Amino acid sequence: MSLYFYKKKNIYSFNETVSKDDPYKVNLTMKSDKILKCLITKKKNRLVLIDSYPILAKSFSVLANDFNVQTAKSKFPYGFSLKDNLFYIGPTPWISYYNSITKKQYEELFMLIWDFKEQSLFYLNDDLLCLYQVMTKVNKKVFMDYDTDLKHSLTVSY
Repeated sequence: MSLYFYKKKNIYSFNETVSKDDPYKVNLTMKSDKILKCLITKKKNRLVLIDSYPILAKSFSVLANDFNVQTAKSKFPYGFSLKDNLFYIGPTPWISYYNSITKKQYEELFMLIWDFKEQSLFYLNDDLLCLYQVMTKVNKKVFMDYDTDLKHSLTVSY
């Protein structure tokens, strides 16, 4: 089965298990096996999720630097994100759990009491804020240069 099938199945399974009596309507815009846009509606509420990667194919940290945004991409121990560690409170996880981090960066973020839940929420908040700031600057630049609003363009070549 295709990757598209599995993504669609996961999105729709929420309706079957959690909101079967009052389901969400989900409309996906796909390109190959990738979701470019997900429109979720329920009654008068509407949520639109658009993947930024087809427009800006760089990492958040590079984009944050390129566009000089206020909120930098923070460091997070992705390798530590395991089911058994969800309620971990203790010293900062070892440097080996981080991707592309220097010893100096690790020493700067080290804490004796590091809370996985608290740090995850902090990281996710910064991640979304960083992306928002990048996309705001990019959208303004594209609009000024090309009279195009990125909310209506799902890829660079769209």
